[in-house]
Amino acid sequence: MSTVSRASEQGGRDAQEDRAVFIKLDGELRRGWILALMDGHGGKEVAEVCSEDIDELVSRFAQKEGTTENMLRLIVEELNRRTEHCNAGSTLSIACILEDKDEVTLAVLGDSPIVIVDNKGRIHRGPIHNISSNKAELEAAEARGAERDGRYIFFGNSGLQMSRSLGDRSLGPILSREPEIQTVKNPRWVMVCTDGVIDSCDEDAEGFIKGLRRQRKTLDAEKILKRRARKPLPDNATVLLWKSFLPNAET
Repeated sequence: MSTVSRASEQGGRDAQEDRAVFIKLDGELRRGWILALMDGHGGKEVAEVCSEDIDELVSRFAQKEGTTENMLRLIVEELNRRTEHCNAGSTLSIACILEDKDEVTLAVLGDSPIVIVDNKGRIHRGPIHNISSNKAELEAAEARGAERDGRYIFFGNSGLQMSRSLGDRSLGPILSREPEIQTVKNPRWVMVCTDGVIDSCDEDAEGFIKGLRRQRKTLDAEKILKRRARKPLPDNATVLLWKSFLPNAET
C-alpha cells in the first residue's frame, strides 16, 4: 500500500510558478506512480506546458517495452521539443516509482531536489544542477561558452543559476537539455520538491532532511511544508511525497 500527497505555497513571490503532477501507473508493464515537479522562472509558461502535457506523454510511453530510463528520456525529450522556443524556463524533476519492482528511477534537469529514504533508513539525494553546488556542471557549462559571475552563468545578457533546464531560449547554447538519470532500490519514502523547500546552497539543508527522516512515518506533504514555513518562505515552495507501507520493512 502507498500514499501520495501534495502541498504548495506561493511564498514571497508575486506569482506561483511551481507546477506539480502525480500520475498512477496501473498497466501491465509498469505499476506505481509518476511524480513530476516543475519550478518555473521568468514566467509560468514552461512549467505549465509540462504539467498539462505530461499525463499524455506518460500514457504514450509508460506501457511501451524498454527500460524505465529510456521512457523518462523520451518524455523529457518531447517536453523539451514543446518548450524550447519559450523565453521562460523551468526545472523538471521526475520520480518514477515502480512498486511492483520496488525501485524508483529519477530524471532531473535543474535544481528541484529529490530525496529518497530506503528500507534501511538510508538517505539518497538526487542530482542537482546548480552551478554553485556542482562544480562539474559549472565546468560543462563553461565548456559550452558560459561565463560565470557570482552564482550565475551568463550567455550574452541572460543568466541562470542552473546548467540544465527546459525553455530559457536565450541561454540555449550553454544549457544541457539531457536529464540526469538514477535508479534507487527499495524506496519507502520519496520526496520531490522545489528549491523553495530545500536549497542545495543552504547550510541548513542537510539538517532539514535528517529531521524529515526522523519523522517520516507521520509526515505528509502538508506537514513538510509547514515545517519548512517555520521560517519565512521567500520563494514558491512545493512538495510531492510518496510513502510506502510494506510489511516487515523499516519505513
